[in-house]
Amino acid sequence: MDNDREAALAELAAALASLEGGGPPAPFLGGHGIQSRLFEFAWSDLALEIDFRLPWGLALDEEEARRARDAEIGAAIRLAMLLLQSPAAEDGGRTTVAADSRGVSYSVFAQDGSLEDAGDDWEPLVRRLETNLADPASAATVFWP
Repeated sequence: MDNDREAALAELAAALASLEGGGPPAPFLGGHGIQSRLFEFAWSDLALEIDFRLPWGLALDEEEARRARDAEIGAAIRLAMLLLQSPAAEDGGRTTVAADSRGVSYSVFAQDGSLEDAGDDWEPLVRRLETNLADPASAATVFWP
């Protein structure tokens, strides 16, 4: 794994720890004003494209809505970490994942560019990653909220 991925993984882990501790998902906080702050994370290389832009810490949200948004951002961070650690890129395919205020999506393409899988629910993608990471030598553990 190259240094850029290692650095991104470390920053994502720190953001997740901050979020779980009740703080902001720094350094991935963007937007401006009290109703337009966003968790923003993007990654792009030949095998993987991630684009997350999820609302965070909106001043007018009720406590329950804030907890739900934090859980959604936590899930996005965990998924990004899994994708960055996944050996699936070694087969020459490409995975794209996106999330914003309208919803989530993913697409998995084979080496020849054909679509293998796509959807608007991340659970099938997580199951796919769990299968790829099922190797007992893998240090990754999937915790999905």
